[in-house]
Amino acid sequence: MRKVSIVFMLLAFAVSVSAQEQNPAKDDMRNASFFGPVVRFTSIRKQAGVMAGLRGSWPVGRSLALGGAAYFLISKVNAPEDALPLEGPLDVDLTYLGFELEYFLNPGSQTRFSLSALFGGGASRYVKDTGSFFRSNEQSGETAFMFIVEPGGNVEWTVAKWLRLMAGVSYRLVSGTRQEKLTDRDLRGPSATIAFKF
Repeated sequence: MRKVSIVFMLLAFAVSVSAQEQNPAKDDMRNASFFGPVVRFTSIRKQAGVMAGLRGSWPVGRSLALGGAAYFLISKVNAPEDALPLEGPLDVDLTYLGFELEYFLNPGSQTRFSLSALFGGGASRYVKDTGSFFRSNEQSGETAFMFIVEPGGNVEWTVAKWLRLMAGVSYRLVSGTRQEKLTDRDLRGPSATIAFKF
């Protein structure tokens, strides 16, 4: 209940900040809605992983944007050796999605800085270890679900009227993991993101 209260307080703060803005969003690409692909370099079980994803966002006022994102692990991350002993070598698979709040510190600039936070949920599972860089889709055992909050900071460059490039860092906070031999701490970790906004 406490976590839900914190989320609602953050939402209320974001909406109040947006309501105080005197100028509406400019009719230019810097304040327009967007949709684009994301590549994320992250840490899972203290191992390097690569995630792919999609993000979308819509402006609310001049400085605030609301949107959503989804990420899925594409590289292999070794599972604990004794996770499911009868299944042989396994990898960890992680997928998560949620809605995002993004607040721009200098919304009118061609190079913009922002603070963001994702609120959502994720799923972890074990998959067969194929020995290659990319993970398998052959699942072993049950899927487990958890809550995820991911605060971060970003910098964005306007490359062209139709294209913006974003780089950012974030930290994934996880709660409620119920996967065999996996804990919340195993799935928490920092991420570095590169995204394109069209």
